[in-house]
Amino acid sequence: FGITTGFEITGGVDAVPQITWSMDARKSSDTTFTTGIALPTVSYASNLKWSVYCNDTWSDMEGSAAKIAGQVYGFTWALSPLVMPQYYLDGRDDLDFSTVEPQTRQVDLTMQVVYNTGASDFVEEQMGKKDASTKQFISLDLTGGAFQAPAASYNRSIKLRGSFIHAADSMEEIGGDRDGNSIVSMHLVSQYDPTEGGDIEIQVQNNVASFP
Repeated sequence: FGITTGFEITGGVDAVPQITWSMDARKSSDTTFTTGIALPTVSYASNLKWSVYCNDTWSDMEGSAAKIAGQVYGFTWALSPLVMPQYYLDGRDDLDFSTVEPQTRQVDLTMQVVYNTGASDFVEEQMGKKDASTKQFISLDLTGGAFQAPAASYNRSIKLRGSFIHAADSMEEIGGDRDGNSIVSMHLVSQYDPTEGGDIEIQVQNNVASFP
């Protein structure tokens, strides 16, 4: 068997959407393949369908005033390993890991944001939040194609939601020029929120009834 130890999702105007994950596995063995397993139909969504929301409470994370429009160029959302293989001197003939152990998870969120004091206020606002060590509740939403009838009013979607604080290196440097705008890199890390009782949440809405 194999385990996914962590994964990363990237979205931006200069690249295709992508997900990358790392895995560790036990020694492979020959087996009879199970027949009749069909892969689900893939539904594509453009990077430009991502939306960014930020607010001061989890419950109002995607409120009407929370959407950050015209300021975010791209992001990387990376989940640290949840489970790690452990290798011990156990005399294993297969020369693979002996067991797995849970790890404390953390999400690193980096965003490339325009810094133009004449047209935006997100960077200035977040500089104050960083100085005050104020938690921010951020949701990255990707909207895909609509379902077929009778659910045509709903869309396939992904929501990466969580409670974050700014890391020490967040917004420390102003980057290069882009179409007359300076670019700032925000770096946030997830932090447990006692009101919500969690740190992150991943919501996926699709038409897959079960895993293959």
